[in-house]
Amino acid sequence: MAQVLSEAGVSLEDAFPEPLTGEVVQAADIVVTMDCGDACPVVPGRRYLDWPVADPDGAPITAARAIRDEIDTTSPTCSPPSRTPEPRPCARTTC
Repeated sequence: MAQVLSEAGVSLEDAFPEPLTGEVVQAADIVVTMDCGDACPVVPGRRYLDWPVADPDGAPITAARAIRDEIDTTSPTCSPPSRTPEPRPCARTTC
């Protein structure tokens, strides 16, 4: 996945896996999970979106590119409404 993200201009220099904690969810307006199910914390008042995407682990590079592109196509819907004065980050992770 690192290669296909690099191809898209995504720097992974400071990136590291981060668990989806209650604190992260509390700070977000929209929580995007990827087939997380019941394992993720639920905070009342948050909007939850579950994106069923294939796991790129061990997938051929062409399949990993398709997964990247699918997420990229879907992710603009993660933007908060324009009426929000100071939007909080969208928590994107897998559990």
